[in-house]
Amino acid sequence: MRLMLRVIWLFSVAFALLPGCAPPILNRPAPHFALPLISGGKGTISNHSLKGKPTVINFWASWCGPCALELPAFDDVATRYKGRVNFVAIATSDSIAAALKLVHDNHIRMPVAFEEGDKIANLFGTTNLPTTIILDERGYVVDRLNGAVAADTLIDIIENTLRTVARRRAKHSKER
Repeated sequence: MRLMLRVIWLFSVAFALLPGCAPPILNRPAPHFALPLISGGKGTISNHSLKGKPTVINFWASWCGPCALELPAFDDVATRYKGRVNFVAIATSDSIAAALKLVHDNHIRMPVAFEEGDKIANLFGTTNLPTTIILDERGYVVDRLNGAVAADTLIDIIENTLRTVARRRAKHSKER
């Protein structure tokens, strides 16, 4: 019976990771969410409060080894782009206590939100952790990165997104 359950679990994980199994979210408005901040701010954070600047959303959990390694690097990148790019780390499928411990142990300064369960993560097509979502200034999903992302790769994606935003704004101002 245990072997059967393991086989079923392995097939379900493999199926979830197949391309096209996650909901199609690229080039669409981000799904609505509003989550409580547990660190790096007070109140709640929502997709509506993030519009106006490109945004990096990182879904993670304290029990996820790659997440624990990636989070401090993302925080450093968030500091580098403060004022130009929004960052939010969303702890999902975790406990508040464990998430806060990881945040405090690593001196994370960027806003950290918490969701009980994984409903919001699933709306963004998260099939594994960590998953990083990039939104443009309009709140459209322009990239989804499954798995750990190196800081240099994240910086390249942010720079490309900022160039696209600048071109869009320049074109818009010429049309006026």
